[in-house]
Amino acid sequence: TTCLTDYGLVDRLHIADRVRVATIQGLLAREEWPHAETLVIDESHHIAAARWRAIPDGYPHAKIVGLTATPERADGTALGDIFQAMVVAADYPDLVRDGHLVPCRVLRPERQLARGLAQDPVIAYLEHGEGRSGFVYVPRIGEAARLADRFTAAGVPALAISSETELSVRDDALGDLAAGRVRLLVNVFCLTEGVDVPSASLCILARGVGHASTYLQMVGRILRPHPSKLD
Repeated sequence: TTCLTDYGLVDRLHIADRVRVATIQGLLAREEWPHAETLVIDESHHIAAARWRAIPDGYPHAKIVGLTATPERADGTALGDIFQAMVVAADYPDLVRDGHLVPCRVLRPERQLARGLAQDPVIAYLEHGEGRSGFVYVPRIGEAARLADRFTAAGVPALAISSETELSVRDDALGDLAAGRVRLLVNVFCLTEGVDVPSASLCILARGVGHASTYLQMVGRILRPHPSKLD
């Protein structure tokens, strides 16, 4: 019996009789956990966090396979007391070559800035955005709302998403982005992992990034292949 976090994978592989699917939050909410001989944990760089760590602690005899695109944690906490080895399945060029990701063009200032932004996000989009859909990352909720209003006023339909946004509203916004009814989702720390909108092809970083893993997760939202985009 295996405990996975990818519901679609179970259906595609026709293994529902041997596989139990659960979220971390769902398992922690249960009084009794299902039996498992193997755990496959997605976004496993979180496993060092107290809540996530309860899962391997609750399955002391299970084999654990962790999946993540960013195995290095920003706080420096090691994963070696849970995992014995790191297997690099593929590098970015390999994934591009095999069609699992698309190439990425990066527009940036010529030098690192001590503070502030290189360009106003709305002006940057109008000059370089090519009409693409995607995500804008900002540091504060009020700023997200104001920026979404400015984008919309400039003819670029946008919505603001934050931790205060209800889950159903967030899901609707992602659906609108995928369907082309909205061009940009301006968000604060909540659309960096696990968001799957393959048609999205633009990422505007209007905030500082303190660690490479955060940068890779944000930019990774727009690298998934889709018939409508080349990069």
